[in-house]
Amino acid sequence: MKILGFILAIAGYLTLYLTHSNQALIQMRLENKYRWFAGILLLLSFIILVIKLPALVAIYMFIITAIVMWSFIPFIPLFQRLKQHEITKVSKNSR
Repeated sequence: MKILGFILAIAGYLTLYLTHSNQALIQMRLENKYRWFAGILLLLSFIILVIKLPALVAIYMFIITAIVMWSFIPFIPLFQRLKQHEITKVSKNSR
């Protein structure tokens, strides 16, 4: 159950990130109605974590998940561009 709470938190934070206008992970941002969906996922996640873990541990895990997700997600497009750059660099060198 703890893992379910953690996965719901990840899904909620990712959905909330994708509704922002400055996100660069997908071509178009998600509509604002998905913020409600993200909020429901985060609320369910928090409830599961509080039930299955001590309160302070649940709060800490919930907040640290947000920090890690929102720190890592913006860099995913950079990694994708770097990978494409490496592929073209290797194909040019193999000729």
